[in-house]
Amino acid sequence: MLLEGKTALVIGGGQTPGETIGNGRATALQFAREGAKVLVADRDLESAQETAAMIQAENGSARAQYVDIVDEAAIEACVNTMIDSFGHIDILHNNVGISLSGGDQAIEEIDSAAFDRLVDVNLRGMVLTCKHVIPHMREQKQGAIINISS
Repeated sequence: MLLEGKTALVIGGGQTPGETIGNGRATALQFAREGAKVLVADRDLESAQETAAMIQAENGSARAQYVDIVDEAAIEACVNTMIDSFGHIDILHNNVGISLSGGDQAIEEIDSAAFDRLVDVNLRGMVLTCKHVIPHMREQKQGAIINISS
């Protein structure tokens, strides 16, 4: 198993409604299948709990954590939970982003509030998670950060 003994924080590891599995849930499941202990973080705690339960049903190690990517205190608390639960963090997987649901439109039509919301979620949130994870990775002299969008 490629990730045996590793830990992974999957931000956006819950699942939005739909017929297919989302990137966050799929990543959390695959990390666990490869041996990682996974903290599944999402603003929809119930959905994060469902992902964690799926991992546990396959005999993997996972727990769920609430996080709102636009709330720096919530991000810091999530990272602290990761460290408290698993002792270290090897992988940060940022899988958070909005588009049309955040009010995205053609550049000549988008309003300032929608643009600010898109930047807060899609860019600022990713930067803030990195801000709070990187010091732990530097201290342990290793780690991997994956930022995705779709």
